[in-house]
Amino acid sequence: MTDKLIILTDLGTLKALRLSHHELTGKPQLKLIEQRDPVAPHLRVSDTVTDQAGRFPMQNGATGMGQMSNGENHHLEQESQRRTLKLLADSIGEILEKEDVRYWYFAARPQIDQKILEQLPAPVRGRLQKQVRSDLTKVETGKILSYFE
Repeated sequence: MTDKLIILTDLGTLKALRLSHHELTGKPQLKLIEQRDPVAPHLRVSDTVTDQAGRFPMQNGATGMGQMSNGENHHLEQESQRRTLKLLADSIGEILEKEDVRYWYFAARPQIDQKILEQLPAPVRGRLQKQVRSDLTKVETGKILSYFE
């Protein structure tokens, strides 16, 4: 069983780092064990929806008939983000289960951290030991531990 894992995420990247201690010096060290890039943020809108106008009839006041509407996007961005957050939560749960960790640390920007944690099973959330509300995915590996101290 690995003692601790650090999970760093934003909407485009998920990194899992193993926290261990050097055998001789006892100093903590981090090793990247997995990095995932969810598919959804990299898709263009044109990959998700069509740009064909005239799909829905639009009524004209006097005659009752008229042009065809372009339709509505129905909160496309929010839905895309919701799906990405679910994908991230599933990936985090999968990594933590595979690595069989006792405790884990988590870092994500404030706009998404709670949304991700809410989608994790209660036993997984219960093993969360430290949380940093910041995007650390682009921080050098050697500096990451300082954020959790």
